Amino acid sequence: MVHVKKFSWNEKDREASVSYVIERGKDGSERHILECADAPKPELLEALQALALPALKECEVIRTLDATEIDTRVRSVSFSWSLDIMGASICLLVALDHADQPLVLNTPHKPSQPYSGETGHTLPEGMVEKLERLHVLVERYIDGDPVRQQTDLFEDQETPEDNGCTLSVNGGPHVPLATVRRALAVIKGKKP
Repeated sequence: MVHVKKFSWNEKDREASVSYVIERGKDGSERHILECADAPKPELLEALQALALPALKECEVIRTLDATEIDTRVRSVSFSWSLDIMGASICLLVALDHADQPLVLNTPHKPSQPYSGETGHTLPEGMVEKLERLHVLVERYIDGDPVRQQTDLFEDQETPEDNGCTLSVNGGPHVPLATVRRALAVIKGKKP
């Protein structure tokens, strides 16, 4: 099972970063970091930005009648998984009229439902569905579903530059995806 820990999109530099864990049951887990200059599909970026207004409202500091007039971008979403309950925190960039840099706001971390009968604040229901959709789209991105419409991340194909995409496993070095693909092809018994 894949648990996304964090997805971030740097719109200015057109770079995505995904930190995720693959649970292997009794065999433990693997931590991965994917950094890539391949832009995600528009539907993933739209799902990310669909969190902007609800996240802004969660911050409870901007009390305006029409928050849709505020120029807000989602920079990243951090997920947590405790007792198989999803929790999340969202990092927002809010444009300011009298500053060159945006205001950075982080929503408080909240679970999608109470932990073990606890009471307390949880994510609003509409936001939970948006976060679940984003998680599914990020998993597809991890599997090689960026704009370039690649059909299989480990398909035996020549990709000379991989647009700067690298993969790190369990905190190891960042390796170009082309190298990972060639190694997997050898493991699968295919000609690299």
